[in-house]
Amino acid sequence: MHLEFLQTKEGEFNCSGLQLVHYTTEARLNEIMDIYRSHGVQINNPHVYIIEDGKQNNLDPAVVKMKERFDPFGLLNPGKLRSWVQR
Repeated sequence: MHLEFLQTKEGEFNCSGLQLVHYTTEARLNEIMDIYRSHGVQINNPHVYIIEDGKQNNLDPAVVKMKERFDPFGLLNPGKLRSWVQR
């Protein structure tokens, strides 16, 4: 188990963890994540290439705005944000 203590945008402190598990197939990994989600645990899937897929398509629009600000030409990690319109 890997734990980090973070401060949210709202200034609140939060404990975030990375559970290390051994799995055999992608279907089993998805089943494990669904078990956690059914108990109210937010899980971002780190095993996908597209960021929105890892966040269950709940990407904060502010992420795209931040990319526009810091990477206006889309040079960094091209193709990883589905909601980013290539320029």
